[in-house]
Amino acid sequence: MGTALLRATCAAALVAACASEPTRVVFGDAAADADATIEDLGAPDRPDASADGSGATDRSDGPGTPDVSSPDAAADAPRVGPDVPDLEDGGIVGPTFDFVLTDLTIDGNKAGGSPAPTTVTRGLAGFNLDGRFTGPTSTAPEECQHGDFFSELDPDQNMGTCAAGAARGGAGCRGGVDNQLPEIAETVDGFGGDVRGAIAELTRTGQTSVLVRVSGVDGPLSPTLDDPRVTVRIYTVGRPLFADCARIGTPGLEYAVDDASLTRPGDLAAARFRFNGRIVAGRLQTLPTGSNTSPDFALDLPLGTLVAPLSLFRTQLRCDLTADRALRGNLGGSTPLREAVNAIIPALPGGISPSVVNAVIQSFVDLQDPPGDPAGCRAPNGSIGLGLGFTGVRAVIAPPSVRGPQPGRCGS
Repeated sequence: MGTALLRATCAAALVAACASEPTRVVFGDAAADADATIEDLGAPDRPDASADGSGATDRSDGPGTPDVSSPDAAADAPRVGPDVPDLEDGGIVGPTFDFVLTDLTIDGNKAGGSPAPTTVTRGLAGFNLDGRFTGPTSTAPEECQHGDFFSELDPDQNMGTCAAGAARGGAGCRGGVDNQLPEIAETVDGFGGDVRGAIAELTRTGQTSVLVRVSGVDGPLSPTLDDPRVTVRIYTVGRPLFADCARIGTPGLEYAVDDASLTRPGDLAAARFRFNGRIVAGRLQTLPTGSNTSPDFALDLPLGTLVAPLSLFRTQLRCDLTADRALRGNLGGSTPLREAVNAIIPALPGGISPSVVNAVIQSFVDLQDPPGDPAGCRAPNGSIGLGLGFTGVRAVIAPPSVRGPQPGRCGS
């Protein structure tokens, strides 16, 4: 059975399965009790303490802080983990800025089809997750038969000699972005689904509110700000504390963190997903985690009204920060083939062949995993690169966390 037919079979089954399923929220919206067994991905943390309420936290320098003062060191620095001192705990002093993501986008569109490396001229969201360029013909075994894309958001993800403003960065720019999310969305959309529309609707109605807290910032946010060491917490389940959803996108609105976003309920410092980061010319950059065993992020992908919960590895988040907005956002990582299969197959109704679904999902594999393994592009190996664009606005995060949608408020 050819790839196109396999994808058609799976997409049709997904759409049929979704027709009777209730709507669920994207980005890990689970009850706090369901998260009780999730491994604590962060180092031991302590609550923020601000004497004047300004957001600035006074901490004394501590030993063992990773040196990320140079770009090379920062790029290789590991993510916060049980054996890695948190930069914040190591002595960062500075204010905290909070944002809510208000527009999550998948490149391409339902009318124009998913972008193809041979024809698309503008850049895509996502990151160069394997440190290599895969050409549009993708002839080498380790390239998994998928070409890489060019990045306009983050030129350092491209390889070769790239020129700003030129299509695909010019003749000498070879790209490098690994992102199959547009192709996945197009496959589902071709049979009556609307992945992009589902994400937009969940955001517009306050059911998906991803909160980002940047701590230890050395100065006001501006295009000239450079800060080699910040701490970034991502709360994947936020709850609006205002009633009118039409206000979403207005800077300064109040949100609460759901306990599902925390490893310790009630402790906002204990975010499930926390990163060391830096700010370069006003652009926030989380540092690669370096972990091959623990996921850095969680993405619940809406397939109609069915949700596929995916674990992401090698996750990065970048955006331009101003006093009121997060612009030109880029969020990406990879999900192992086995994780995608394990997430989707149990949600499908009986009678659908798991081998067919497995084969369809395998057709999206664009990363050799483990690297260098001749079988790294074939089941049960291989990973799928995923990338989302986003924008956001300044938010106010309430001190107490909550559980579940708040009655009478947007998203309830």
